[in-house]
Amino acid sequence: MKIKKSVRGLSRDPGTVVAGRSSAGIKLALTAAIAACGLAGTAAAAPASIHEVSAGSKTVVDAVAPVAEDPAASAAGAGFTDAMSPGSYILGKQLRVRLFADVLGVPRAGARVSVERSRFTAGGLAGLKARIRSNARGHSFGMYYDPSSDRLVVEGDLPPDVLPSRDVRAGAVELSTEAVAFETETSGAAAEPKPTQPLLSTRDNDASPHFAGARIHIYGKAASGDCTVGFPVRRGGETYHVTAGHCGEVNDALDSGRHDYGRLKEIADRSKYDVALINDYVVGNNENRLDWEVMWTDEQVRDRTGKLKWRGDWSEIAKPTRNAAGGWQSAYADPLVGTEYCTSGVTTGLQCRKKVVDLKAEACFTNPADPTKPAQCLKNLVKVTGGTPSRPGDSGSALILMLKGGKVYPRGITLGSGYFHKWSTIRDALRVTEPCAGDDPEPLAGCPVRSP
Repeated sequence: MKIKKSVRGLSRDPGTVVAGRSSAGIKLALTAAIAACGLAGTAAAAPASIHEVSAGSKTVVDAVAPVAEDPAASAAGAGFTDAMSPGSYILGKQLRVRLFADVLGVPRAGARVSVERSRFTAGGLAGLKARIRSNARGHSFGMYYDPSSDRLVVEGDLPPDVLPSRDVRAGAVELSTEAVAFETETSGAAAEPKPTQPLLSTRDNDASPHFAGARIHIYGKAASGDCTVGFPVRRGGETYHVTAGHCGEVNDALDSGRHDYGRLKEIADRSKYDVALINDYVVGNNENRLDWEVMWTDEQVRDRTGKLKWRGDWSEIAKPTRNAAGGWQSAYADPLVGTEYCTSGVTTGLQCRKKVVDLKAEACFTNPADPTKPAQCLKNLVKVTGGTPSRPGDSGSALILMLKGGKVYPRGITLGSGYFHKWSTIRDALRVTEPCAGDDPEPLAGCPVRSP
């Protein structure tokens, strides 16, 4: 049994198509399917008109995170600060918080919270990370604290001697051969000519108004790699999309297959961040618009000939809602340790069962032109384990919470395999808000009504 509902705010006035690029007026007759079984959310059927595809809706059961976020079941929610704890994990229904070895005062733990001492002091863990950064010159790598084993895990193609031997013998640090890639997917193909007739829209050929989750490529640069669009944001009354900062340079024109998409308007300070803003732009008489309510969340399947193609499924991006106290609850937030999330990229599609293990991870990379310099490290990253790893081309894709009903709640964007910027980092680095935020000078039509 399937129930159809219209997605508010997604209808556009009829318009024209110029050289295969849909104008802002194309009408989208979007419907979302909700599974009657009630076990998990569904990705809605593809919209009609220029975005119409042949695939139907699909039900996401095994892929979707099995539980919602519970802020109370986090170290911060239990009263433990970063200065007190290197991390926490969930075992069964109990939150287990690691406490630094030199911390004396302990908050009173509740019935579902237990405290375990770490082998590390705060200074000792910071010092170990610093020694590894210094020893690993000329290498790209990632490292994160695993609270369940109370170890620092270092990932990448590193020689064993970069790790302090004493800490290795003591079991305080572990070397993993998991690759840490911060790269785009390079197809090597020449830029496709713009069509003279409208194309059906998919992740690979996303027409205006453009959805989050689409494949993007720098126009006219065949050697450049592909990336994924993350999610919509607002700044100064304008709508933008976010992606990874290594996906291009400022003012690069972006394509999605044979459709113009937008431009890279701004890239945050690359010494601290790997995130960028995409804005819409006008080409001749054609205006490319960025949609703020929909994200591609489909997977690739084989057709009758054996060729891979996208199913065409999409999901509605959640908006702020009223909470029990009468205030407004944001739809965008930082992820929580112990919760499982999904990603939606153009290489691996919708992938879930990715559990957050650390919110203070690091990813370090070197400059091939001068490998003798210390690695440049991005800090305070989200690290996930489990699920299908992200691959080149997934850079920029959204880290999302998917709940019953099929809506997606953005939590961050993909930088490399298993490493993400969290929402608060993106918000602060680019000075943006989520759509429908209360301080938007020009609220969007379709935002929830806010009483004075």
